[in-house]
Amino acid sequence: MSGIILEINLASELGQITTAQEKANALPGLGLLGDRKCKSKIIIDSVYKRQITFVEIEQIRRFNEFYGVEMKPSETRRNVVTEGINLNELVGHEFQVGDVRMRGTELCEPCKYLQDLTNLPVVEGYLNRGGLCAEILSQGYINVGDTIAS
Repeated sequence: MSGIILEINLASELGQITTAQEKANALPGLGLLGDRKCKSKIIIDSVYKRQITFVEIEQIRRFNEFYGVEMKPSETRRNVVTEGINLNELVGHEFQVGDVRMRGTELCEPCKYLQDLTNLPVVEGYLNRGGLCAEILSQGYINVGDTIAS
């Protein structure tokens, strides 16, 4: 099973609009350098499960078609937009993104905060389709166009 990275989006602060990047520095145990979710190891008691988040472009298209809206991939507030891979199947498994090793930790379910921010029915529309949260296991850069392989 493999897919590709279509977009990388980062926001340095909570609530800030995400901005597209061509590449991002993945830091093991922390997150993507410059992203709001990149946490200091000092403040983390256990493994932080949301170091990086993914969403499938196929699910965004399905949502838009079903609800008759035009939600942009960046509006999902996920770091990485993928194509061609079923992210739900990566929960509990290690996988490779370019040269970086990761482990899927849990589904990235939509929240009321995102629903309030977008004024779209994301809690219902993305239930069990909201993407993947992952832990970064090795350091390196991820790039738009990189392959994702399990």
